[in-house]
Amino acid sequence: MVDSTGRVELIDTGFKEFDQVLVGGFPRPGLVYVIGNPGVGKTTFALQYLVYRGSKGERGLYITTSEPLISIKTRFVLFKFYEQLMDQLNKRILIMNEFLSIYGQTPESIQRFVRKVFEDVSEYKIKNIVVDSIAGLTHYLKMDEVRTLLTQLVAQTYDSNITLLVVDELPLFAQIPHLAIGEFLSDVLIMMDHIREKESGKVFTRFLVIKSRVSSALREPYAVQVTPDEGFQFIGPITGRFEKIV
Repeated sequence: MVDSTGRVELIDTGFKEFDQVLVGGFPRPGLVYVIGNPGVGKTTFALQYLVYRGSKGERGLYITTSEPLISIKTRFVLFKFYEQLMDQLNKRILIMNEFLSIYGQTPESIQRFVRKVFEDVSEYKIKNIVVDSIAGLTHYLKMDEVRTLLTQLVAQTYDSNITLLVVDELPLFAQIPHLAIGEFLSDVLIMMDHIREKESGKVFTRFLVIKSRVSSALREPYAVQVTPDEGFQFIGPITGRFEKIV
């Protein structure tokens, strides 16, 4: 929501250090685009955000397009936030939907699915949506269809006054063409990747806010990790000399 001064509302994410980096939190309404290597914690980050906002009384919708729901749920059985996750699912505070691209989706079926999503947003008063990942949703679309779909998602995000978090995939080794449209349409752009310290050879997961249209976010790299005890957590700023893993 935009206040009388023209400023977009910022909501805290549940990650104290991250909110400090963003100088407030995620925009409402707004599109948050998270792109990252495999194994960096994208899904954990997104789910913890939904669970945290659920604890604040906001309904959330998690959409998986590349991994079956049963796999998502069982992966977090040993995690500290699992009990809270399941409680919110049982109470319909958090809703999880599956839309897998392996079934050969058509542009028409994708459009129908998106319309149904925003019908649910209105009916259930959903305030936060995660699409994990956009690559699965756009796999069968041409470039102009992808642009149309993402533009539609952004427009409906603003019309519905919600926060939409879109996860995208950044290959670690394969040279796969990347659809960069979401990077330009997003209000907040976050990259997560694996890097190696040159001196020790130790591998870190780097978390970096590339851009924020709604605040003067700190563009400094942070080391992050995922553990069953804490889930997704920030370790601290990254210093020293590093290189990408190729």
